[in-house]
Amino acid sequence: MPVSKYFYKFKLITPNYVRKYRCITDLIDDVGKELNINNRNTVYRIINKFTKNSHKDTQILKIKEKV
Repeated sequence: MPVSKYFYKFKLITPNYVRKYRCITDLIDDVGKELNINNRNTVYRIINKFTKNSHKDTQILKIKEKV
């Protein structure tokens, strides 16, 4: 039985812009200092909506795509 292979992309949505990233490190390198996203733990908190008041307007979606 064949197995489907997947990888995840991340879509960042803020009031200023919408961008799509291939991995979390690209997201952190691009807008980390601007949006105060310093590490992977912060990204996962935003994805799961366990956020502080400073990240209420930021949304990150985890998109599953086939290889």
